Amino acid sequence: MKLGSESKHAVKPATYAAILVTCPTRAEAEALAEKMVEHHLAGCVNVVPGIRSIYRWEGKVEKNDEVLLIVKSRMRMLGELTEFVKENHKYSVPEVIAFSIRGGNNAYLNWIGANTQIVVEEREITLPDHPPTPPPAE
Repeated sequence: MKLGSESKHAVKPATYAAILVTCPTRAEAEALAEKMVEHHLAGCVNVVPGIRSIYRWEGKVEKNDEVLLIVKSRMRMLGELTEFVKENHKYSVPEVIAFSIRGGNNAYLNWIGANTQIVVEEREITLPDHPPTPPPAE
């Protein structure tokens, strides 16, 4: 994958994150990954099949095969991405764990930024009917 020239500007720590999400099947993992990329919540999602999870659920130790998603996104988007996973995931309590990316290939990290978007709250702005009157000249 050719990403262009290396940026001369260092990326600030905690700007980007690698987020882990587990899914019960590869089909569900790929569908969720694709939706995250389509909605600009992730620049890239790796789908890692063949993991085995051992955990306690409702008082019992469980063992299940799962698929791991490694989501690359902005740390500031973690809340929005978490809500998206909760709304689109089969599990009642889906795993969403974020690790701050402390460094790496700046061109790749900037590419993550260019392929994710931060949703800004829309606000209604009322403009005056006419431009403001300039102050009198002195």
